Amino acid sequence: IIYTRLSLNLKYCDCLVCLLEILKSSYYRSTGKQYDFERKPDLVVINLGTNDQTKGTEREAYIAGVKALIQHIRQQYGNVNVVWTCGMMTENVTSPWLETAIESLGGWENGLYICRLNNDRTGGNGHPSADAHEEASDLLYDFIKENELI
Repeated sequence: IIYTRLSLNLKYCDCLVCLLEILKSSYYRSTGKQYDFERKPDLVVINLGTNDQTKGTEREAYIAGVKALIQHIRQQYGNVNVVWTCGMMTENVTSPWLETAIESLGGWENGLYICRLNNDRTGGNGHPSADAHEEASDLLYDFIKENELI
């Protein structure tokens, strides 16, 4: 698991280049090794885009960023199932945009899923609490199990 603070906001960087560089540097800080995409995951889970609503990202830029990231993941890992989580810190403001991007790439029929998590901003600085993170992990686990994704 790699924890990062990312944004799809194309106003500030080329999202794909930026995301990949952050992934690589976060992996190196966590493991002391260079990230090389050799490991082939059974499932990819993404929780990204929450901050974009407050940074002024336009709808089309958000959709393009989601699509570019998923396409890159598929280029690296083949037809791996992808679950994009959302909703812990927002009232699903960007969810219609996310749905548009996921559906344009084939949606559930193409192994692309959205897992909505419960909104909770009772932790520090408007972030989810520790209990909310545990609840989110339970919801995600149940989603993966119910949909037989791995």
